Amino acid sequence: MSVWERINRKYGSIVICIITSMILTACGGGSGSGDNGNDDNSVANVAPVAQAGADQEVEEQTEVTLSGSGTDSDGSVVSYNWTQTAGMSVTLTSAESATASFSAPDIDADETLTFELTVTDDDGATDSDTVSVMVRQVGVENSPPIANAGIDQSVDEFSTVTLSGSATDTDDSIVSYQWTQLSGDSVVLINADSDSASFTAPDVSSSDNLTFQLTVTDDDGAEGVDSVTVTVNPVSTNTPPTADAGVNQAVAAGSTVTLDGTGSSDAESTNLNFNWTQTSGSIVTLSLSDQAVVTFVAPNSSETLSFELTVTDEEGSSSDDTVNVIVKAAITEKMNDTGVILCSDYAYDGGSESHNNYEDCLQLTDDDGDPIPEGQDADYGRDKTANDDSDGHAGFSFTKLDAEGNSLSVDAVEWNCVQDNVTGLIWEVKTDDDGLRDKDNKYTWFSSDSNNNAGLPGEENGGDCSDTGNCDTEKYVAQVNAGGLCGANDWRLPNREELRSIVNYGINSLSEPTIDLNYFPNTEDVSPFYWTSSPWAYSSNSNFTHAWTVHFGDGKAKGYAKDTGVGFFVRLVRTQN
Repeated sequence: MSVWERINRKYGSIVICIITSMILTACGGGSGSGDNGNDDNSVANVAPVAQAGADQEVEEQTEVTLSGSGTDSDGSVVSYNWTQTAGMSVTLTSAESATASFSAPDIDADETLTFELTVTDDDGATDSDTVSVMVRQVGVENSPPIANAGIDQSVDEFSTVTLSGSATDTDDSIVSYQWTQLSGDSVVLINADSDSASFTAPDVSSSDNLTFQLTVTDDDGAEGVDSVTVTVNPVSTNTPPTADAGVNQAVAAGSTVTLDGTGSSDAESTNLNFNWTQTSGSIVTLSLSDQAVVTFVAPNSSETLSFELTVTDEEGSSSDDTVNVIVKAAITEKMNDTGVILCSDYAYDGGSESHNNYEDCLQLTDDDGDPIPEGQDADYGRDKTANDDSDGHAGFSFTKLDAEGNSLSVDAVEWNCVQDNVTGLIWEVKTDDDGLRDKDNKYTWFSSDSNNNAGLPGEENGGDCSDTGNCDTEKYVAQVNAGGLCGANDWRLPNREELRSIVNYGINSLSEPTIDLNYFPNTEDVSPFYWTSSPWAYSSNSNFTHAWTVHFGDGKAKGYAKDTGVGFFVRLVRTQN
């Protein structure tokens, strides 16, 4: 509004009074005084008029100037003061002058800011006026969305294929998805307008690449695209071949071993490709590993080697089979003799026909006149050269050990273990106390270690023992080691030859065990089968389903199935450190 309009609106009555007073004074003549004798010429102050300027429209983050003014008809304006009364808060510069300024704020939507200018005259009268500043948001360029059609796929013909897409947009939201096929055998897309579409892979005679494009659109209409390739492969009707790596073997260290895969077959083709690889054990060199039959030289150590045969037919289908080879190292340690100190006669070819196996080897003939040939078992070995019964029968030499593994005198009446002074092995002595090592306890053969069980673990906890729940060979070994028998915890099941080394074949009585009872008391004499750790192949075309035992009635080694629940006795051994 104009200045005069603002003055008339606010101060019209005062102006009328002033004009009226001036007329009355003039009508009263030139007299300088009235009847009351007073001379009062004071006039009421007229307030100033504030003008905040015209309303403005500006862009965000620009400098804005507020141009105000003030007038006073009967004096002067002495101060200005700008204040913000509405809108997002800003900082006013020179707020106490006619012209102030500020920076328009960063906004997410258009916003109106309101400011008030107050002016004061030299008599303290004030007046105010307001101005509005519309701040407009500056237009931001839309960022298009980013489409992701997923990873490439390889599928079989006739299978259901899912296209899994996604999208991101930094400044908007995704409003639509659209899948289209660009190349390959045409398919029908299901849910082509969603982020995940699907189709049935077509029938193909050879691999075919199908390409699909995903288009995504944001709420500003911007688009993003990405493509994905699906390789459709024909499904083969070929039957894979059958690989046969042959039966497991037990061989001597250093020997030449043959792996035979000629038992492999294929119902549709005789043209097979072979490939042998070693999967465990000391590395050996295979001759012609791409042939059905290969050979190698066994290492000089006791261990199990495993080999895998892969057989592939003309269609590329293949199958695998594995064979184990148990290598037995040559015996290099000292060996016990048999305990045989007597010889047999020769009662044939005109002899007495009365055969006798228990003759003095020093005699040339027996009482029947039959000759006693030289070169028999008793004529050789420790039973001949170290025939001393003070520490064991004939060539055997044993030392009794206490519970801590300390040596005892030969006449000790209680002992826990026996050291074989010839082989260096230390043996468990059985008890007759119904305890852990009682002579009557029987155990099933069991080993969970695939490196030692020759492919068949046996039967777990199937024996009859005082330690309920631990009646198999593996658990018995663990229990004895936990107890620290004779100060050691490395007890184990002996192999066949180790257990046979303490058989005394010189005992000629069928009523007592074939072992020195002066050192190994409580040895069973009724079906005295004792388990060993050595596996045994029941027949030439079977795997190692059996394990060797030693019979301490006749001293023979015999094989028994590991998984039939048969319980036998156990005598543990350890190697002297």
